[in-house]
Amino acid sequence: MIMATAFALPQTADSTSTSTALPVDFRNVSRTFTTKNEQRTVLADVNLHIDAGQVVAILGASGCGKSTLLRSVSGLDHPSSGAVFTGVREVNDINELCAVAFQEPRLLPWRSVRENISLGLAPGTSRLEGNELIDQLLELTGLSHAADLRPREISGGMAQRVSLADPPENAGLTAVDPCIVPNDRIDGDPRCRRSFDSRRSRCGSWTS
Repeated sequence: MIMATAFALPQTADSTSTSTALPVDFRNVSRTFTTKNEQRTVLADVNLHIDAGQVVAILGASGCGKSTLLRSVSGLDHPSSGAVFTGVREVNDINELCAVAFQEPRLLPWRSVRENISLGLAPGTSRLEGNELIDQLLELTGLSHAADLRPREISGGMAQRVSLADPPENAGLTAVDPCIVPNDRIDGDPRCRRSFDSRRSRCGSWTS
């Protein structure tokens, strides 16, 4: 069983004018996985509307389909029936409007922390602007001192914070502001929460 709890975010005049938020709609979404021995339905006729700018917590036991539901928003998984919409557009392929925060870090082991973050810079970003933005993200996540270290040289918690700044393959809070951020993990580190709060004030709908 899945439960959804919504938290309306206060909107200031400034944040409203710069927000890229989009609503999310799950319409009769079902998902069944087929194995050699059985068919297992993890989602059945899910109908849920998330307003632009809302934070929604998806609650449920392990294996009940929470991650599957979040992955369907980003196009990393597809419903067996029903449809998912971001704004007015149905999600049929990888959704470039999303940046997914996975349960585990997704970092390139041969790149430094700074170089991993740089993968999320928007095309055409100048070197000066890119370096300034990376420095801001490093400070925000408390990783300025580890900018030149490789993933194997930092702790698991630090790797999670790098992934909040920018993991590859659109998987996290990137240097590009997304419209929707499906967050598939719980973050107790206050530096993670500060990063979330900063992004939340600038971008779109959040599900976790």
